[in-house]
Amino acid sequence: MNEIYTLLIELEDGVFRSDASFPIVWKRTVEFNADTTLNMLHNFIQQEVDFDDDHLYEFYAAKKARSKKARQFTCEGTTEEDNRAFWQEHFPDKEYGTAPWIKEPWIREEPLDTPLSQIFPLPTGNFLFYLFDYGDSWRFKIRKTNRKQQFAAEGVEYPRVVGAEGENPKQYPMWDDDEDLDVEE
Repeated sequence: MNEIYTLLIELEDGVFRSDASFPIVWKRTVEFNADTTLNMLHNFIQQEVDFDDDHLYEFYAAKKARSKKARQFTCEGTTEEDNRAFWQEHFPDKEYGTAPWIKEPWIREEPLDTPLSQIFPLPTGNFLFYLFDYGDSWRFKIRKTNRKQQFAAEGVEYPRVVGAEGENPKQYPMWDDDEDLDVEE
């Protein structure tokens, strides 16, 4: 039987903060198969919040949204070799993974095809964060809510939304409100 994780996904931050009409609360409680990858979770969140999937994104585990990242999952193609090459190009006089402003070794980026079963349980006090669009900084906090092991119910399709609070934000509130834009082709 497939194990099921119940995740609470909460919108924490984004361009909407400047839009006074946006309801501050957006939460979804969703059941996922434990073998759901972060790429699949990204696609689900994009669909659920009704955004265009047109920007880079990452997931990371940390205690707070802006605290030191414990684990980082980034767009495919980033490898340890890529990290070393970048480091050598930009910091040739420093040992790989060290710099005056970095107190810990360089964070190893992990792939987005990592399944939830290899992420949860997180260390005590840590959350999984999803950051979409580095310019507008749409940040979602994700935590596993079920402590007891759950298994997929027969005939149920996953992921399955089991709770919802709040309306979807506008991805581009400044553009969505301006319907009189003249676009030349």
